[in-house]
Amino acid sequence: MSALEDHGGSTIAEVEEEDRLDAADAKKSVEIESKTAEDKQRRNGEINGVSNVAEEVGAKGAEEKAWKQQEAPPKIRYFCEPNQNLKLDAFKMFFLHMLPFTPIPHIIATTILYWSYTRHGVKAFAFFFTLTAVLAMAPMVYSAKYKRFVREPLYRVFARYVPKAQYGVPEKPFPKDKSYIFAAHPHGRMFFSNVIFTQLHEDWRKGLLEHGEIFFAAAGNFFYIPILNLILSLAGTVDATRSTIVSKLRQGNHIGILIGGVKEVLMGTEEHVDRIYLKKRKGFIKIALEEGAGVVPVYYFNENQLFRHNSKTILRVFEHINKFYYRLGMPFFQGPYYLPLPYRKSLLMAIGEPLFAKEGESVDSFHERYVQALRDLFEKYRPYSPDPTIQLDIQ
Repeated sequence: MSALEDHGGSTIAEVEEEDRLDAADAKKSVEIESKTAEDKQRRNGEINGVSNVAEEVGAKGAEEKAWKQQEAPPKIRYFCEPNQNLKLDAFKMFFLHMLPFTPIPHIIATTILYWSYTRHGVKAFAFFFTLTAVLAMAPMVYSAKYKRFVREPLYRVFARYVPKAQYGVPEKPFPKDKSYIFAAHPHGRMFFSNVIFTQLHEDWRKGLLEHGEIFFAAAGNFFYIPILNLILSLAGTVDATRSTIVSKLRQGNHIGILIGGVKEVLMGTEEHVDRIYLKKRKGFIKIALEEGAGVVPVYYFNENQLFRHNSKTILRVFEHINKFYYRLGMPFFQGPYYLPLPYRKSLLMAIGEPLFAKEGESVDSFHERYVQALRDLFEKYRPYSPDPTIQLDIQ
């Protein structure tokens, strides 16, 4: 059979054209299969890449979750049931704490003295000064029973006066073989938070500090005022002198100090900035280093917002008086309606971990560690404070 018959009668040219088309189709089929394989491989790679990214995101999320679990929010407790303000409490608070720092007692004493002089002449002056001298020289004693069963219930009204009075403490108890200096900030116009902290210490020290008594160091001027000095002494307030502080620490007791003092009060306050005086305050650090005592940072959130802020002019005037004439602090404090009462604002008292001096450590080094510990305490509790936007300015 001829070649023409094998191809169904087609010409040679037509046969060659069909062979060429078949070869092209075969080549195209190979290219399509190759491209399909490449696409499949690329898709697998993309899927694997997405899986890897998902795994990385999941691992990162697990790490963040673990970190958040480690940085659990601090446990914050109440001194008493919140929002329990009573008009009688406000009166008690004014009579117990505010009244002695106003001109009212001086006006009353002067009025009585003048009335006595009109009735009894010079004898009234003699009696007055003799009584003042006797009371000033009377021995000052401390009574734990007085503080626990008289003073503490009376000062519970401070915690009830504000909407919320809270405190936060470390989880681990303090070592039992040490004495401690509670370094508190800020001072505030009338050290309102410090009164709650020191007089209601039985609340926050449970399970934290079971040994020793807690005393509070105050300016020596208070102890020259007859009757007031005896009341302060009975409640555990002592003169803020080095000898007194060292004596209490060596007896196995503890001492609370408002580090900023009058200097900090005269620096003034602002709405969203707590300005504290600390950089040059190293005496308490030196005592702790020499006596082997622990230093506990304490921060009073919202303390500086309880009274009206004074102008810089007024502050400079009283700063001059305190520096050159008499240390009377800043006597004129005003709250709502310009009354000598604090605003009703919530308070949070944060208590940090105790710091101990390292072997051979200098006062400056110990002080730097304390400043950083105070900053860390501030940042830890600030999100849970009445004003989470508050800033800390250490001077």
